[in-house]
Amino acid sequence: MPRIDTLLFDLDNTLVPERPNYERAFTDACAEAAARYELDLDRLREAVFTISDEMWRRSPRFEYCAALGIASPTTLLSEFAEGPPELVGLREWARSYRARCWSDALARLGVPRGATGALGREMDDSFRRRMRTACVGYDDAIVALAQLDRGIRLAVVSNGPSDVQDAKLHASGLRDFFAVTVFSGAVGIGKPDARIFAIALERIGVGHDAAVFIGDTQERDIAGARNAGLTCVWLNRPGTRLTREPHPDFEIATLLELPALVANLRS
Repeated sequence: MPRIDTLLFDLDNTLVPERPNYERAFTDACAEAAARYELDLDRLREAVFTISDEMWRRSPRFEYCAALGIASPTTLLSEFAEGPPELVGLREWARSYRARCWSDALARLGVPRGATGALGREMDDSFRRRMRTACVGYDDAIVALAQLDRGIRLAVVSNGPSDVQDAKLHASGLRDFFAVTVFSGAVGIGKPDARIFAIALERIGVGHDAAVFIGDTQERDIAGARNAGLTCVWLNRPGTRLTREPHPDFEIATLLELPALVANLRS
């Protein structure tokens, strides 16, 4: 059996917390503008995210994007400037979609219709800028990655639009750890499809039997790793119990357990 020399990582909720980062960026970006209109920030965030989800599900490429793991509120952040034609074709639509999400949410909270357009654009711009600078990683992520053997090659295999996912890696300080990144929005294939893992392995130049995948979800990460013939490590932060297949090869509760596990696999 070839020696393990490559680790593939999921991104959202494995290296960086997804929803908490969105909520933190929203608060940082919108607090001042919301205060001017005496808006409750939690209610505003709930309205924006709810409306975005409702509108996204009615979008012209919803089914296609769902297969790539692209969902709201990520769609409030992407420019859809890169990827297959099905995604790039959403670029113009996305501008009007974002404007409607914000203006409808503001109107729902009582902002006069005459003011929702300008205020919505201000919050939209601020939210997207803030998300690209304020995304933080899990406390254990950088520590664990830094402890791995320097001879191990690292890659990210993540569902999502490439501009948003790459921004998360840069803002969290994690980007320099990874020689290869493969995002579903760039390649038009999403987990659990085995082909997205094959793309990452080809770019690194390694076979599946010399690589391990680390992720947090059963449906996309564990199942995807199984589909690709990869050894799978399940990062189970909340301590969930799996009651159905597929099951991972290994389970850890924190990334701090990963360096020792990998060392054992390589010995």
